[in-house]
Amino acid sequence: MSFKRRVSIVNYKAIGMVPEDYKCDHCEAHGVKLWRQFQTTADQTNLLCAECAEVEGREANHKHWQSPFKKGIGKQIGLYIPAIPIEGDNTYWEIPIPEDGWAWWNSLPVNNN
Repeated sequence: MSFKRRVSIVNYKAIGMVPEDYKCDHCEAHGVKLWRQFQTTADQTNLLCAECAEVEGREANHKHWQSPFKKGIGKQIGLYIPAIPIEGDNTYWEIPIPEDGWAWWNSLPVNNN
């Protein structure tokens, strides 16, 4: 991957406010929970919405595969973990994510339907 991702600054107190560039790299869904690749540098990862991450998981596993997240267990989708921007910075948290970051991410819908 040759890009270096830059993300607009997020304010965790502004629940539901989403940076303009916080969108799915595949379908461009905006204003929803996003996931990023596990064990990649945070500034060089793909951001995917739940549906696109599920599609990648099925392609990597088998056509009937479902993530634990889709089944209502946990927050990981295949090799993707929640993409939570660092407050006041323009990159993504590694683990551990602060409680305010989880609250901001949890306030977002899974999809735009």
